[in-house]
Amino acid sequence: MIERAFIVGAVLAATLVVALGARAGARWRVAQVLGQPVPAVLRRRLSRTRPNLVYFFGPHCGTCAQQKTVLDELDSEGAAHIIALDATQERALADRLGALTIPATAFLDRSGRLAKVNLGYQPRSVLIAQMESMLAG
Repeated sequence: MIERAFIVGAVLAATLVVALGARAGARWRVAQVLGQPVPAVLRRRLSRTRPNLVYFFGPHCGTCAQQKTVLDELDSEGAAHIIALDATQERALADRLGALTIPATAFLDRSGRLAKVNLGYQPRSVLIAQMESMLAG
């Protein structure tokens, strides 16, 4: 019985170490791409009047659908210009912008440089706070 508890504990500890390592790796990768200019193919699609947010999604991702609802609201209200890209079709671009998961959102500054990358679903309040921070800075 004690052996089983030890094995279960070891498996849980190993799982935690792997998960924390993956998270640290993702953060490191995002830090490497922040401030980089986006490719010209994307720069041509940027708005000059609204904050630009690139949204990477997957065609069969349930959380992506929830994120899209939030982003559609921001777009229709004029709060942000949303550029939606299927990460399965735009893998190189997703990698270049540090979108290691889906959904992922990436804010671009006015000069077309990568300012912020969010991995995973972000609620409206977080996205608005990030936009306000970008506009103030």
